[in-house]
Amino acid sequence: MDSGSAEDVVKTGRSRERSVNEALHYLAMEVVPPPFRAPRLVSWGSEGMVLRRLDGAVLGEGKTLDRGVSPATAQQCLDLALSTAGWESPVDGHRVDYRRRLGWGRERGLLSTAEIDLLGEHERHADRRFQHGDLIPSNVIVDEDGVGVIDFEWSGRSAVNGLDWATLLVNGWGAESLRSIFLGARMAMTADGILNWATAICHELRQVERDGGQSSWAHEARDLYGQQIPVLRDAMARWMT
Repeated sequence: MDSGSAEDVVKTGRSRERSVNEALHYLAMEVVPPPFRAPRLVSWGSEGMVLRRLDGAVLGEGKTLDRGVSPATAQQCLDLALSTAGWESPVDGHRVDYRRRLGWGRERGLLSTAEIDLLGEHERHADRRFQHGDLIPSNVIVDEDGVGVIDFEWSGRSAVNGLDWATLLVNGWGAESLRSIFLGARMAMTADGILNWATAICHELRQVERDGGQSSWAHEARDLYGQQIPVLRDAMARWMT
């Protein structure tokens, strides 16, 4: 395997399944260029993956965005989140288990049975699009030319349109300008958007419940995700009428 150069980054320690999925997507980008900025695969083997480094800095160091961003950057993030569905990826990739995630939310009383059933019915008939699958702030790269995205381990074209929009909205809720621009997008009032918003909240809260315990970060995360539930339910009520 190529050891890389100063412009390269080496990724190791990932599961074979995740590594294969990511490599296949980078290889697919060489055949069908995506409508978003992404690293280029230099080499891949049993020891890991070498990628050409994407210029810029991460939108946020952690999973959630705890600082403000400019309205221009927020708009670029929205454009990125919506553009991923425009890539005609030749790779199926990872499949999101919507029913399991929404089922967890039903068990915890986050959404009513009627709401979950309606979202589930939409999911069964919705068109499928490519989605990055993990569009959290630490995977968004910002520079003077705009934004790009890294880490395609959870990518696939089986997700309903809007998963990337919802993932970045849910985890970027603490940034007022990003939250405002994302909620102002048409996606916020579509069935796809509401389905993915609910799915992302359920997924993140389940992760916090599993891994967080009573730690300070878990309390902050529960608050961040919990703030969105009333807003989501209001959007759902307006969409249903």
